[in-house]
Amino acid sequence: MTANVSPRAHQVGRRAAPLFSQLLLTMVAVALCAPLLHFLVVLLVRPAPPAYSLDAITSALGSGIAIGELQVEFASPPSPSQQDQHDRALSLALADRLGVEPSAVRVVVAKPSRPIDWQNSGAPEQTRNDVHRAVSSMEEMPNQIVDDFVAALHMGDGRWRVVRSSFDGIESRP
Repeated sequence: MTANVSPRAHQVGRRAAPLFSQLLLTMVAVALCAPLLHFLVVLLVRPAPPAYSLDAITSALGSGIAIGELQVEFASPPSPSQQDQHDRALSLALADRLGVEPSAVRVVVAKPSRPIDWQNSGAPEQTRNDVHRAVSSMEEMPNQIVDDFVAALHMGDGRWRVVRSSFDGIESRP
């Protein structure tokens, strides 16, 4: 003989928490997880670096006036041994735009984990005809530099005017 037993009778020892407690626990969990998620996003996601046009770099090198986020100063130029083929092609393009000898301009673009090319570690003297060969050997000469860079122009008085990007990976704008 089985008696009619309600389903609640089997749950005598187990009671659900009140709705207020459930909501409070959920709000506390969200309040603890949100800053953690925000912290991880800030650390793991680096904003894309800005693109600097060759026109702006040429203008800053020629005039000595900072344009946008470009910094201009008199300082030591990058060493020719730091330049790779792409850097030398950019140097030649800037020299051509500025109307100066190719040896008077140096550009180094930061590259992650840049390998050392022991065979081409020195920068040979290049003539103005090399500008056209270097640019035509590339599929298309870039019209901008995307990433940290340093460009230098040798002035007539022996000093070097240096233009560098001011991007540090963290947006500094309000």
